[in-house]
Amino acid sequence: MRGADPGAGPGVVTGLAREAACLEPQSGWIRIVCSGANTARARALAEELADGGSAALVSFGLAGGLDPALRSGALLVPDRVVAPDGRRFAADASWRRRLLAAIVGDRKSCAGDVIGSDAPVGASADKAALFARTGAAAIDMESHAVAEVADRRSLPLLVVRAIADPADQRIPEWLDDIIAEDGKPRMTAVFAGLVANAADLPTLVRLAGDARRGLATLRRVAALGGPRLGFDA
Repeated sequence: MRGADPGAGPGVVTGLAREAACLEPQSGWIRIVCSGANTARARALAEELADGGSAALVSFGLAGGLDPALRSGALLVPDRVVAPDGRRFAADASWRRRLLAAIVGDRKSCAGDVIGSDAPVGASADKAALFARTGAAAIDMESHAVAEVADRRSLPLLVVRAIADPADQRIPEWLDDIIAEDGKPRMTAVFAGLVANAADLPTLVRLAGDARRGLATLRRVAALGGPRLGFDA
């Protein structure tokens, strides 16, 4: 646990600036970094948080649904994270229970696994194949990287994810490269993509609504979970 301060709060890794903003009112108690939806950067930032004295690590943000039963806005506080190579990392059980106790009654939680990917997975058929093969409830690009660092550094791990795009919702491939390193969308790339793919406008409208529901869930978790998301050093 090199660099960890037992009295310190957790360090949080998000992929998007909007996810990080859900926690900003609590930022006096936790450290928040944004990877820009990049797995390698998420891993490096988690290492920096551990080196900087964070006593635990959190992966916090939106996820893509794999379980067809999960709709946008559904909350996932998983027991485990599955890496692309099949390794499994357990969330801290007591920390997870404390957070769930704090938010019970606000929104039903799902305990299914989250599987990690180093690249976006946006095709409905690919999501269905992953669900059939792994049984994982959702997918994201940061949690497995954060979990690897937490495991290597012997730090408690918590994963909080809200479903954005459900399993049956396609994400156009041209959206894969629109997020800048600061976690904000590159609007010039968005506009250029829309010009070249005008038929995707209805899909983008649906995706925006999905994201709003997911972010609303994350804000509720931040508000109800307290300044350290239930972490008790």
